[in-house]
Amino acid sequence: AMSYGEPSMNSVLTELRNLRCDNVILLPLYPQKAFSNTLSVVDAYKRARKDVGWRPATYVIEDYHDNPLYIQAIADQIRESGFDPNGSDHLMLSFHAIPLKDEANGDDYREQINQTVALIAQNLGMSAAKITVVDGYRGGTGAAPTRIRDNVGIPIELALAAVDQRLRDEGIRSSVSLIAGGSIRSSADVVKAVALGADACYIGTAALLALGCHLCRSCHTGRCNWGIATQNPELVKRLDPVAGAERLVNLVTAWKREIKEMMGGMGINSIEALRGNRVMLRGIGLTEKELEILGVAHAGE
Repeated sequence: AMSYGEPSMNSVLTELRNLRCDNVILLPLYPQKAFSNTLSVVDAYKRARKDVGWRPATYVIEDYHDNPLYIQAIADQIRESGFDPNGSDHLMLSFHAIPLKDEANGDDYREQINQTVALIAQNLGMSAAKITVVDGYRGGTGAAPTRIRDNVGIPIELALAAVDQRLRDEGIRSSVSLIAGGSIRSSADVVKAVALGADACYIGTAALLALGCHLCRSCHTGRCNWGIATQNPELVKRLDPVAGAERLVNLVTAWKREIKEMMGGMGINSIEALRGNRVMLRGIGLTEKELEILGVAHAGE
C-alpha cells in the first residue's frame, strides 16, 4: 500500500478485512527509522485504519538498518555491479536528509546511517571510506518542503570548501573522492564547485527539468501532471522517455562544452588542474569570514 497514490492504504485495508485477516504486519520501506519517514507511514496507517473502521492486531517493523539479510542484499547488489573494493572504484551511498529539529529532538537517524554504512563496508571488505558526499541547501525535489529546502543546511560552496580543507589538514585528501550536489543548476556552478575542491558533481532538479518537469512541487502526491514522479498509468503516458533522454543528453553535452570554454578562459586545460584551484576565483558581496572559509580573494585583489 502507498501513503500517496495507488493502491491506497484504505483500499488495501478494506481488501484485507474482506479476506478476514486477523493480523497485519506493517513494514515501512525505510531501512533507517526517522520521524519524517517511518513514523509518517505509521500515522498514515492509523488514519486509514480509522477511516475503514477496522482495527486488526498490528505489528510494526520500525527499521532494519542493521539486519544481516538487508546488509547482505545491498552488498550483493554492489558486487553484481562490478564494484572492486580493492581497486580504484569508489562507492557512493546516498541517504535522505531529515530536518535538524528532528535530530535535536532525539531522532537517531544519523547513527543508523553510520551503522548501515559501516556494516556494508565490512561486508564488502572495505577498510575505510573512499568517498564523501556534500549536499548543500537550496537543492531538493518537489517532495522537499520549501521551508526545509531554503533553511536547513548551509550553502554548498561553504560546505564544500570546509570539507576539502579538513581532508587536506588530515592528510587524506588524495585518498578520498569529494562529490558535491544541491543547487548545482548550471555549468558555472559545476566549475565553481570543482575549483572549491569537488571531484565530481551530481544534479537532480536540472535533470528533471530536462525531462519535462515544470516544478509543480507535487512530487510527493504521486500525481505528477508531466508523468515523471508518478506511477499512474494515465499520467505516465504524458512522459516521452526517448525525447526526455535526448534533452538530458543535450543538457549535459552543453554543460561540458561551456565548462571547456570557461576553463579555456582561465588558462586551464584539464578538469584535474581545475580541482581545488581557487586562484582564479573571486568573491563578491561576501564577508571576510566567508572569504576565509572559501579560501578565495575578494574581487579586485
